[in-house]
Amino acid sequence: MYDDRSEAERQLLPLVVMLLTGAAVWLVVQWIRTAASKPEPWDAHWEKTLEEGDAPPVCEHCSAPYAETDWFCPGCGASVGAYNNYSPYLYLFSLGEGLRRGTSGAVPVNWLSVGGYMLLSLAFFFILAPIYWVMLWLNLSQHGRQASPGPAASS
Repeated sequence: MYDDRSEAERQLLPLVVMLLTGAAVWLVVQWIRTAASKPEPWDAHWEKTLEEGDAPPVCEHCSAPYAETDWFCPGCGASVGAYNNYSPYLYLFSLGEGLRRGTSGAVPVNWLSVGGYMLLSLAFFFILAPIYWVMLWLNLSQHGRQASPGPAASS
């Protein structure tokens, strides 16, 4: 194929592309450097408490403190141990807790969470998955009714 561009034009194009890319990177870096920082969510008391190192771990579901040697939260029973998902025996409890939350808790209703619950149940108990799906659907429909405001009561 015949290229009608001169040698100078062929050498100039990569240089222009590099300069434009460099300018774009420089603008992004300047934009990040001048962005307003978000305020610190912790006050001085909490920051000091966290830095001391003797603060007890807290359950991510119910905020109850637990001992570092515990495998399950004493408040809500959630799996909180540092190595729960590595132990094959305790992993089953972690998995069961996650699947139980789908049928009995407030589940975020979006395609990712609902699809994840459906695929996870299909992968771990293939034959019983349709029963789990019905329970999941009942929980989601009940959760939707509680979230939506009902008709105003007449007095």
